Amino acid sequence: MNIHQLTYFLDLAETLSFTQTARNFFVSQTAITQQIKSLEDKLGVQLFERTKRRVQLTPAGQIFVNEARGIIAKIETSVARTRAVSTGFNGALTLGYIAGFSHTRFPEFLRAFYAQYPNINLTLQSGSIAGLYEGLQSGAYDAIFTLAFDIDKQYLTRNTYQEMGTSSMFVVLPASHPMAGASSLTLAKIKDEPFICYDNAVNGRSPMNGSPVRPAAFNQNLRPTCLTGDVETIFLMVSMGLGISVLPECFRPAAPPKAELAFIPLTGAQNRMSLIVAWNPENENPARQKLNTALTSFMAQK
Repeated sequence: MNIHQLTYFLDLAETLSFTQTARNFFVSQTAITQQIKSLEDKLGVQLFERTKRRVQLTPAGQIFVNEARGIIAKIETSVARTRAVSTGFNGALTLGYIAGFSHTRFPEFLRAFYAQYPNINLTLQSGSIAGLYEGLQSGAYDAIFTLAFDIDKQYLTRNTYQEMGTSSMFVVLPASHPMAGASSLTLAKIKDEPFICYDNAVNGRSPMNGSPVRPAAFNQNLRPTCLTGDVETIFLMVSMGLGISVLPECFRPAAPPKAELAFIPLTGAQNRMSLIVAWNPENENPARQKLNTALTSFMAQK
């Protein structure tokens, strides 16, 4: 069994035509037939049913499609890791992230980065936005993956962060709330509700550079009754009927399944947050620079 046989098999599984697969690889139809026959002999099973009118996957062939894809992916990962090791680059990175990032492209990027640099030792730690920025300033983190409103990004100096996308905002209500059945809500609709605010400040100052906090638009229009940087606490307080909250969609999967909450899309101003990776410009860790280069390449792919 070799990678060429697996590649021919997967293509034939899609085209169901020996002629078309031969054209796709610029080889003769006889060559494809021989390679598939050799693969079947090696496996000891028939992968395709062949008649004069059609080619069809057998049940064993259908199962082997996923197996073949997995084998090829494993080979490609092994090659990438071997090449990375051959560069002689070794290093370590400590990355901080807010819990909601596990429901974004963050895990996908980490897999791609680790495949490219398997000899960089990664340490991952989750925390609040305020805690992540404190760790970034103290050197505890090489980079952090977090959230920011446009107004927050004004505090960030140039070349100290990169956007990974955006997350829409939801109004979080108790399931029994009169507005829980709404298709969408605006700030004007919820301005008189007690508001549980997701706090990203450090002692009342911006975690970005220590400037006095300028609250996001919805904080200015609502009346906060509680500030907390713990998302689970917010969900619990809302479920108790102590108030409502506005949170990004990436936090939604973290809601307790039995909390009986309603998530209503927020429309109008400040209805999206940016997903960003930020770093301290004074951090000269070469591995962090590899991270930034890899992230730029990753974001350009999709």
